[in-house]
Amino acid sequence: MRLLGVQDGIASPLLYKYLAAVNGGAAIALLAYLGNIAAKVDCTTQKPSVPDMRCPMGAFLVGVLACVAMTLAYYTQLALFNTTQGRPKRHLPALIGAATSVLISLTAFGVGCTWAVVAFR
Repeated sequence: MRLLGVQDGIASPLLYKYLAAVNGGAAIALLAYLGNIAAKVDCTTQKPSVPDMRCPMGAFLVGVLACVAMTLAYYTQLALFNTTQGRPKRHLPALIGAATSVLISLTAFGVGCTWAVVAFR
């Protein structure tokens, strides 16, 4: 079974790295855009017309912070290794936490993109 970076009970740390890069890249791109817009001053008001991007930026940062739970993927792999050594199974809570953090990161990216599009209008 291959779902959300989980294959045969092994959480994929590569998925977390990808999600961190996507959310972090979106946040950096948003900052670069805002810096470019802030440099251009409106002639009539002498103020830059910068859209409010606090909510999208917050959503992207939540997505990056959810990827910090990548340690759960490593813990899941360690727990599964321990089960091969005859120790008790304790990987399910970490596996559920890892899959939940992936969903949180994906949701935060989608929400951040949606809020950014709405703020551009």
